[in-house]
Amino acid sequence: MLTPPPLRLGQFEKLEKAAALPHVTLRLLMTDAGPQEGLGGTFHLFSAPEREVGFVETPARGRLVTEMGDLRRLTIAFDRTSGRALSPEATRARLREMTEAQQ
Repeated sequence: MLTPPPLRLGQFEKLEKAAALPHVTLRLLMTDAGPQEGLGGTFHLFSAPEREVGFVETPARGRLVTEMGDLRRLTIAFDRTSGRALSPEATRARLREMTEAQQ
């Protein structure tokens, strides 16, 4: 069982509450899943009826991604990473365990 450091006190509970919201899908990627290509930096994928775009964040600045090849690579990275993550149900259960471990 993971014992969270005191610095995280309350964070797991907030994540657990957020994961229960109907418009939020939260999936934990556990450290034992190993290195993932999607962990190289934060990125977002947006889909609209007229087009798809991505946004990549770096320590220096962000960059809008519109090239189809780059979007394809981001989508593959997302799919591979999320394929190793816990399901939303397992994530909520794990967050509940971590919240209980804090108390």
